[in-house]
Amino acid sequence: MRSTVTIEDEWKELVAEADALAAAATALRRTTRLLARPDGYDSLPKVARALDGIEKATALPESLRDRAADAARSARTWLDAEREIRARGFAREAVEHFRARGVGAVQDGLEISAPPCGIRFDPARDRAEVHHAGEPVIEGVPLVPERIFAAWQSAQARLAAGETPPERFADLLIGAYDRIVARDREGRAGPRVPLPEVHFEMFVGRQTAQARTSPTQGRIKEYPRFQFAWDLARLLDSPEFHARGARRIEILPASPSASKSRSASVLVVGEDGERRVLGDVRVG
Repeated sequence: MRSTVTIEDEWKELVAEADALAAAATALRRTTRLLARPDGYDSLPKVARALDGIEKATALPESLRDRAADAARSARTWLDAEREIRARGFAREAVEHFRARGVGAVQDGLEISAPPCGIRFDPARDRAEVHHAGEPVIEGVPLVPERIFAAWQSAQARLAAGETPPERFADLLIGAYDRIVARDREGRAGPRVPLPEVHFEMFVGRQTAQARTSPTQGRIKEYPRFQFAWDLARLLDSPEFHARGARRIEILPASPSASKSRSASVLVVGEDGERRVLGDVRVG
């Protein structure tokens, strides 16, 4: 005669599997009831959550799981297309909002150009980001024209507040260039140095003695790539500062291959929207 302990153990082994199956069945039931109704598609975030639940319901019987997966693929295709349509619509509304305030914004698909910044729409996240020279300045902006415009203004204010004046920037750039050449180029005179290397050296040069000793997040002075691109553009627009005493700064365009690499080039965007991809700097 079998003991009750042995019988209990047999049932215990089934508990986890039964719980997983029940959870999967509940998720499937909730999703099928939602997406079997026309009004179930009114809220795109709700549809996305329902489909995510189906994809995680691996405990369903194989035949039911396959049918649910087929239906989910069709719904996911519809969702992705609807998200993009919606994001493009928000972009059009945002352009109208900008133009009504005297800003010459231009839409190109899921992008808005409003120099010196741009706005990029992310349909999957239902959010937008404001960027300068392709580098995000403000992220996670709700798709509301007023909020997008305010973020665009804030991004410009941040760039202006963090700006290093061209005269000072030229001196810092020469100092960073000289340190790189002395350390890594065996003291050779006048070699070309990739601008991303100069950017990193300028970032290091901004750090305090405390940060160098203990580089914790609270002590690090940021110098993001978008700010470097902004400062570099200001210097390019100020040729009177390209000569510093007996030294002269040459900022060279990137080659076609280098222009495809963030580690070998830097994109700069002028206040008029002109885009230039730069590769190296040389100081004579």
